[in-house]
Amino acid sequence: MATASLRLRGLFVLGLLSAACGSTITPVIDPTDDVGEAEDRGAPTEQDAAAPVDTGTPTDTGTPTDTGNPTPIDVVTPPIDAPTPLDVVTPPIDAPTPIDSGMTGQCLSNSDCGRSQFCSAASCDGPGRCEARPMGCATVYLPVCGCDGRTYGNTCEAAASGARVRDRGACATAVDAGAPRDVPPVDSGISVCATIRCSATTACCDVPGAPAYGGCYPRTCTTCCVAPTRDAGVTDAPTGRCLSNSDCDARAQYCAGTGCGTTGTCQPRPTLCNSLYSPVCGCDGNTYSNSCVAQASGTRVASSGTCVTTRDSGISPCALVRCSAGQSCCDAPGSRNYGRCYDTRCLACCM
Repeated sequence: MATASLRLRGLFVLGLLSAACGSTITPVIDPTDDVGEAEDRGAPTEQDAAAPVDTGTPTDTGTPTDTGNPTPIDVVTPPIDAPTPLDVVTPPIDAPTPIDSGMTGQCLSNSDCGRSQFCSAASCDGPGRCEARPMGCATVYLPVCGCDGRTYGNTCEAAASGARVRDRGACATAVDAGAPRDVPPVDSGISVCATIRCSATTACCDVPGAPAYGGCYPRTCTTCCVAPTRDAGVTDAPTGRCLSNSDCDARAQYCAGTGCGTTGTCQPRPTLCNSLYSPVCGCDGNTYSNSCVAQASGTRVASSGTCVTTRDSGISPCALVRCSAGQSCCDAPGSRNYGRCYDTRCLACCM
């Protein structure tokens, strides 16, 4: 705008000079110069076009000028394998524990459990739980004394025989050969009735040599718990021939022989057996870890391998049992006197 004003003033001065001199001064106008025309039209000049137009819009676009790094946000990552807490139900402390007479609950003796189970507990007395008897045990020899007064190669063998463990190590006294497998010897200090639970109408017999020794007998049958006199026809033969263990030294010998029910000779029972596991089936229908263990228990070997169930084995538990006059061997499975002698007049002892 200032330049255009100067040009107009120049033209005005030239006009005055022309009038004073009486001549016409023609201004030289640059054809490319469109200032005058631009002024006449009121159009903006080139400089005006280049000038920024104030539109009233603020120049602050709201963009922050601080280009520094943003403050990091702490992200808490939960543990990948964090276990889920379980709801623990705590039983009442003073709640009474019922004795379950079923095959999988609590028990007081083996009679409360099934045929393939035993009453397991940490001590000889008191309640326990019915657990399955092991079908096979390791060969390691770590002797224990069972609550039945017998020495076992390890705790597994004791459990397989249905016996609780009394102490570590071998028992102090030998086992009475004439007593059943689960009955402790007379001088062991263990009551034969420690793990026996009888019904209300029966009682446990703790008289050594009695037909019902170590078992329950009807209270009405007093002869079942009376020790019989030795049969006069049987001669003691601690080193001679025999038909059953009763013909030998009850504590240190057994009637050894081939097969079951045949004539044999009284032989010393082994006092120590190796840990080799080579199972055999004894003539009493029980499975032993090897033949030495069977002989130490006063039992002949019927066959190699484990026994089938006693009922199906074809082996009579009375094969090596010889009873006195007036007595019979009980061969009724399930009876308290199964495999033992009972008074023939007391039929209930074998029921």
